[in-house]
Amino acid sequence: MTEVPPPSSPASREGLGESLLALLSGPTGTRAVVSDGSSRAGWRRVLAVLLIVTSCAMALGALTKTVCAQDDWDDAGLASSRLCGSQIADAYLDDGLVELTWPWTADSATLGRYVPADRPALEALWGYAAARVTHLLSGSPDVGARGDQPVEDVAVADDVTHERSLFVAVNAVGLAAVALLIVVLLAGALGSVSSRGSETSGGRGARRSPWDAVVVAGSPLLVVLGLVSWELLAVGLVTAGVCVLTRSSAPRSALVAGALLGAGVAASWWAVWVVVAIVLLAVRTRTWHTVLRVCATGLSAWLLVNLPGFASDRGQWRSAVAGSLRDQVGDARVDSPSNGSIWWLLDQVVGVPDGVLLPISLLLIGTWVAVVAAVVVLAPRRPELADVVLLVVGGVLVLSVHVEAQQALWLLPLAALAPVRWRHVVTWQAAVLLMFALTTWAAGGYLDPGRDGPPAFAWFGVLAHAGATVWVVARVVGQVLRPDAARSPRSDAVAPSLSR
Repeated sequence: MTEVPPPSSPASREGLGESLLALLSGPTGTRAVVSDGSSRAGWRRVLAVLLIVTSCAMALGALTKTVCAQDDWDDAGLASSRLCGSQIADAYLDDGLVELTWPWTADSATLGRYVPADRPALEALWGYAAARVTHLLSGSPDVGARGDQPVEDVAVADDVTHERSLFVAVNAVGLAAVALLIVVLLAGALGSVSSRGSETSGGRGARRSPWDAVVVAGSPLLVVLGLVSWELLAVGLVTAGVCVLTRSSAPRSALVAGALLGAGVAASWWAVWVVVAIVLLAVRTRTWHTVLRVCATGLSAWLLVNLPGFASDRGQWRSAVAGSLRDQVGDARVDSPSNGSIWWLLDQVVGVPDGVLLPISLLLIGTWVAVVAAVVVLAPRRPELADVVLLVVGGVLVLSVHVEAQQALWLLPLAALAPVRWRHVVTWQAAVLLMFALTTWAAGGYLDPGRDGPPAFAWFGVLAHAGATVWVVARVVGQVLRPDAARSPRSDAVAPSLSR
């Protein structure tokens, strides 16, 4: 007997999950229980389909980098025109990984050859480990001999260009594993919410479907942006932390979630905004014991990940921490907004005095956090944790001085958990890709006007990205302030660790 999909599940309600199942495993009429994952066997079938889709997306993403790899990663114009550039490939040379340079080295000879990379600790350790694997797979080249050659000669050596491609491939495998883990965690959390919603509301209420994870598994952002940088590493850790808080109310869940979030902060400072969202939710629920556990274990995890750098050289470690914070937040001494932010557009159109952008941006972000706090407190029912995180992170994506296209990956798992209708998510993703393409082409000089002037076409991409992000955030605000009957009750169905 065919079961009607739950009305609160965006993927099931709009037929996307059933379409995938029909494509990969035949008609859904005889497998209706499978399509919403309401049994253990059904959940495994759904998960298998989602993992296949995720693997295909990441494989296609790796394939898009072959154009730059065939040109030995040397043609910046080709990387811009074909959108195949990767900060990961650049890091192999720029960070000295070609010579297995330790991220926090204090060796004067090495520092004379390579500028220390201001990367978060976990990202630096991941890159170093990937370089070790690359060298092992390449037959353990003599890095000492490379140290005797000029850096320019090392960069153009045939074996090094091959190693750069291999380095990207090694990272592609690792980041694909992270993407698969994200999908597994989302499917598990959504399945857990579905079963709890059925139990607590008699078949109505906060019923969700594991199919909602398809907005991540089949995302074009994974294809185009998943291998641009190591952003997916931090996104995976934060998703794991949020899912742990979503599934269990046990005290140890807060400890595990805190450790995951702390590791996420060690991979990207953007993970701090997730902790801010947890604090905002606790303002309403008064679950300060959960916040303390999360913060304590998070700080411990961050310190543990940073211990190798601190033990290596305190000066280099402090410089790396401060530099990575400036890279991701901004530098008050220099007004240099990234070309994906609305501040870049404003500076291009009207011009902004030096030293003004970052303070205004931080002031607006602080104001937005206060607005989210008011939404949380005034909502008729307690919001979901994913709702609050999406609101905070979405606002930061719009208002931050430094925004890169790959940072949109932060919203993907949150959109699956929130939930947001998949057609809105698809529209938002299209806007992100438009921004990425236009700003990359502008940086490569392909959108320069015939006469002197700014690349105005790139402005449309920035506006589209900001507008689509604001639209998604507005939809979530509407859901929080005017929750429909199909999503209640929420207090026991979602984020039990933060329930009153």
